[in-house]
Amino acid sequence: MIDARFMVLRATAAAGDLDAAREHARLAALLREEEEVAEERLRALVECLPHDSVATHLLIADLLRTVVAIREDFSYRPNQPQPALDRVSEEIAGLCQALRLRNPADGVARVCLAALQELLDEDGRLYVAPTYEHSWYVVERETAGGSVEFLQRLVVTDADELRWACDRWAADEEGYWDQGELTLTVYRSGVAAERIDLGDHLGEYDTDWDAVEIPPLSGTPLPPGQPARIEDDGLAHHGFVEHVS
Repeated sequence: MIDARFMVLRATAAAGDLDAAREHARLAALLREEEEVAEERLRALVECLPHDSVATHLLIADLLRTVVAIREDFSYRPNQPQPALDRVSEEIAGLCQALRLRNPADGVARVCLAALQELLDEDGRLYVAPTYEHSWYVVERETAGGSVEFLQRLVVTDADELRWACDRWAADEEGYWDQGELTLTVYRSGVAAERIDLGDHLGEYDTDWDAVEIPPLSGTPLPPGQPARIEDDGLAHHGFVEHVS
């Protein structure tokens, strides 16, 4: 169902429907795709919808994922000039400030700006406070290769979209079924409430979702684009993110 809807949204967006383009971009953020493709799509969307806060939130979230990638690249040196990081950081700050000027109550912009400050702080200070008014799902897969560890994380608020994104992830990733640990954590009111080992339900070619009871979320879903504080003081970013350490 979601896959068919995603394809329809993509076609409708290509025909000029901006509402479809926004929804397509939101769903696309849940998938593992090339950063250049996502950034190009979101920039075009914000250019067409300059006063649409959700479109801008999605662009900011994408740029925050870029900051994560730059900071975790093995070539990154905090004491050396980082023009790419400076450019992206300045853009995020500018977008957040513009949103808050238009709407001082824009909570997503406030949290995104705090997340940027946290990512840039070499001292490890926590700027993003726990959000006890929101709930969400986190799917994580941890793998390792030699001395390098990978943490792939998906933040989503809809169970059907979670299944769809994981199935697309599995179809595109070699070793999805037989490498690393795959878990689903349910966050209710900002607190990790339940954890499910999805590895127990992986078939030869797909996940046996009929055997996985995904608990419903309660309260208000985490808004699209907003980062969230998770257990162990981690910071989870909207959509699909890969961390390298």
